[in-house]
Amino acid sequence: MTNNKKHNKKQLIKKILCRTPGILRYVAYRTRHLPRIFMYHRFTPENVPNGHVVSALNFEWQLRQLPRHCNVMTLAEYIQLRRQNAPVPPYTVIFTIDDGYRDFYDVAYPLLRTYRYPATFFATTAFVEGDIWLWPDRLHYVLEQTQLFGEELTLGNETVRLLAATAEQKGATWQLLSDYCINVPDDEKWRVIKHVEDCLQVGVPDTPTFEFAAASWEQLREMVANGIEVGGHTVTHPVLSRLEPANLYDELVRPKTIIEEKTGKAPETFCYPNGRDADITSRVLEIVKANGWMGAVQGSGIDFSNLYRLPRFGVTNDRLDFLWKLSGFEQMLWK
Repeated sequence: MTNNKKHNKKQLIKKILCRTPGILRYVAYRTRHLPRIFMYHRFTPENVPNGHVVSALNFEWQLRQLPRHCNVMTLAEYIQLRRQNAPVPPYTVIFTIDDGYRDFYDVAYPLLRTYRYPATFFATTAFVEGDIWLWPDRLHYVLEQTQLFGEELTLGNETVRLLAATAEQKGATWQLLSDYCINVPDDEKWRVIKHVEDCLQVGVPDTPTFEFAAASWEQLREMVANGIEVGGHTVTHPVLSRLEPANLYDELVRPKTIIEEKTGKAPETFCYPNGRDADITSRVLEIVKANGWMGAVQGSGIDFSNLYRLPRFGVTNDRLDFLWKLSGFEQMLWK
């Protein structure tokens, strides 16, 4: 069975189960002691129906699906309860947002305030400072701006063509480059990105354009004052397993000092960039545990026993998928 057929079959099963009277309440009750830790990255005010950039319309719809008896809290509040061996309320929901983009402040934060829900916002400090682009965004920008549509580039031992004439080609080329960059040492990643920029003859501005901009420290201070927890997400968003040891310590530890100085509140929780199991090495865990972080989240999994590897569920504009994960179906099937 092809991947597309498997996806369609899974969607059909989800649709049938989610529309069966009473089953969502039953599953939610069975999984009530497992937290729903949701993961977001980008938001848009536009009413887009699909994709991983969540629209204001769909985010508000998601907030309105939370049952009255659910308990929305920050990640730090949840971890503190666990550390104190205190009872964690059933039906706990935690919203986490990665990277530090301004569109969270513009789109999602006002809705959270309206519904009086907290959230945890993981800031990449050099990005918020305005010193860097996030590296996947540089690739997006170059592919969008280029007027060259078939240049060749060597990746490792393979020669590839940088096709960018259509949206589909740009997406496929971005995925190809991203998959390569995420699996090579940091120096090689930046060498390739610079080479792509040169090949496609695109000059990248020193600071991100509005589409790719970060929230400011002033905005973060406002959000902290209104119930948003700011956590650490490294300094430059590298692939941690590909860093030299000296750089690794700096990326994992320095955000604590920077965030406290800029917001007036010491961060307590950490989020691993990319969140893959392979990137959370024993050395990474050792540094995070030894340097004041109370707990940390990754991008996948189902085991909630380790406070430094708490799993999350990615959220998109897919309403059926959100109901599936909110009810606890995903957690129950994994277990």
